[in-house]
Amino acid sequence: KSCALISVFFAHMPLSIDGPICYLFNLLGIVGVPSFFFLSGFLDVGSCSNFVTKAQRMMIPLLFWGTITFIISVALSHGFSNSFPDLIFKWIKWVIGSGSIYYFVPVLLACMLFVVYVNEYILIAMSLLSIGLGLKIPYGDVFTAYLNPFNFILYFSLGRLYRKSSYVLKENKFLMLLSIVLVVFYLCIWRMQTPSYFNICYVPFSLVSLYLLNVLVKKTNIPWLVEIGKLSFVIYLSHIQCAGFINTRMNGSLEYAKVPVAFIVMCVIAYSMKAVLTIKKEKNIDLRINSILIRRGKLAYDVFSEKETPGKFNSKHVRLQNIIANISLK
Repeated sequence: KSCALISVFFAHMPLSIDGPICYLFNLLGIVGVPSFFFLSGFLDVGSCSNFVTKAQRMMIPLLFWGTITFIISVALSHGFSNSFPDLIFKWIKWVIGSGSIYYFVPVLLACMLFVVYVNEYILIAMSLLSIGLGLKIPYGDVFTAYLNPFNFILYFSLGRLYRKSSYVLKENKFLMLLSIVLVVFYLCIWRMQTPSYFNICYVPFSLVSLYLLNVLVKKTNIPWLVEIGKLSFVIYLSHIQCAGFINTRMNGSLEYAKVPVAFIVMCVIAYSMKAVLTIKKEKNIDLRINSILIRRGKLAYDVFSEKETPGKFNSKHVRLQNIIANISLK
């Protein structure tokens, strides 16, 4: 999540100068959103929460932070002179992501609804069709390409299918070589077109990026990045004003450092908010399991971010087969 979050900062803080470095910034910026949709689809499988509960957990913070950032945006643009109905209409557009960064939440909720009634493979085909026909879809001032869930449900569906398959994606030399070749190819075409979520030509790059991120996370596993990933939703909701402020003030040679600076500042703010809002409570756990009766079957537990240790016991990767046991805990 933290790696995907860094990509979001690249997307929202593009360089003001043209050239290969600007293209690289744009290329890095289209990795984050597909990654978040993939992770959301992965985590959606087996979730104990119903749709209403999920919607409440996401929409309440969105409405709160969206309203705050909207007020700040209107104040900075001297927009309070507009009529009240006009402000209400602009506020609705702002919080649903029509012309703002908040499109992710409404689109994610739409994806969660679609997968309940439509097969993932059909949704993938529909998504590829939607992205391929992007230029011919009549988008407008309210319904934009960002608010079209079929432009992103490809990655959400792939995340669900990956989780359902219980397949652990391991580092593969052929896939790694193919991924590097594709990345080099996309770096070489920087003069031809601008990277976009809605360009079918860049879908392979997004999929390759998911694989490379998977390999990177398994090799690094930096604890503080994991903690930042847990705060990704808070940072996503509240980062735009901070990023915009830094984006307009770091110019010239400093412009290349604005993304890491904004990311670090937002991480510090998010950690501070967590420290203030978190109240430590004593946990009294009264666990009573009278008996556990297990017959033949299979049990698997995997923490996909942890490395496997073949031949050695690893509590992060446990697989039990043909179990027969009578266990009593009192």
